[in-house]
Amino acid sequence: MSRHDEYFRARESAAIHSPDSTPTDRDKREEVVHTDLARRLKGVCGDMGKDDFEALLVQMTSEQLRGEKYRRM
Repeated sequence: MSRHDEYFRARESAAIHSPDSTPTDRDKREEVVHTDLARRLKGVCGDMGKDDFEALLVQMTSEQLRGEKYRRM
């Protein structure tokens, strides 16, 4: 199982055990952005280790969502 799959399994597991188990729009958007970045960067960052690549994806996803948040204001 890839780190990408592990990341989303962990998120799903946490969502199932949280009081509010329905995914929010932000959670859905985060998953879409993360998946899209993984798809686009996989070839370019092929020499990176899985952990480093996942860390990069998490950071880039966070930055993308933060930028979208400020554009809406």
